[in-house]
Amino acid sequence: LVLDQKGRIVSFNPYFETITGWKLEDCVGFNWFDLCLPEQTRKEARKKFTQKNKEPSPTGSIYSMLTKKGGECTIEWFEALLKNAEDHVNGFLLTGTDITEKRKLEVLVVRATEEERRRTAGELHDGVASLLAGIDYRAQALIRELQQADDVYAQDVRIISQHIRDAISQVRTISQGLYPIGPHPENLVDSLWKLTKQIKSTTGITCQFRCRSDFKLTEVASANHLFRIAQEAANNALKHS
Repeated sequence: LVLDQKGRIVSFNPYFETITGWKLEDCVGFNWFDLCLPEQTRKEARKKFTQKNKEPSPTGSIYSMLTKKGGECTIEWFEALLKNAEDHVNGFLLTGTDITEKRKLEVLVVRATEEERRRTAGELHDGVASLLAGIDYRAQALIRELQQADDVYAQDVRIISQHIRDAISQVRTISQGLYPIGPHPENLVDSLWKLTKQIKSTTGITCQFRCRSDFKLTEVASANHLFRIAQEAANNALKHS
């Protein structure tokens, strides 16, 4: 895709026509950002691709692009400056790779991973932890019987019982780490609030949580990812401060 200095379409290749449905003769002279990009990304994309005073970034920029029928495809763009004989910028060459299917597969992988995390967390919490709790219940009964018989092994069983309880606590911690928010994304705010209180109580270091009152999140995977990001950032701050 070739644009002039004002972002107007000069030319594009047949593959561009294939994936978008736009014909070159219908687009020449039109502003590419207004014609082909969703409204919410136009300002950022225009700023990115029209910085005349510095060389383009070597890394790609990913934007959705509108098709002629109103659909969207996801493109990873790499840009280059076009200069005249006096070394003045007179346009932009954009080379794009269609990564629409790749992004869809990435979403599916994330969802599958989250589902596996959810399943494993459930099995640990409801399966392993419950099994250990049952063993501890029997251990407690055995302790009472040994105490009544004034058996010297009562103390040994009590130690075993404590190890079982420690294991239950660790299993539940692991379960919580695998699926910290659970199936309800609205729990993110409460979970982050609890994280700050936990950090302060265990380390003595001040940790604050601030959130807009109108904050809303509907994606379960996003909520769990955001919690892990905050948790990792806090852990790194504690570790390296």
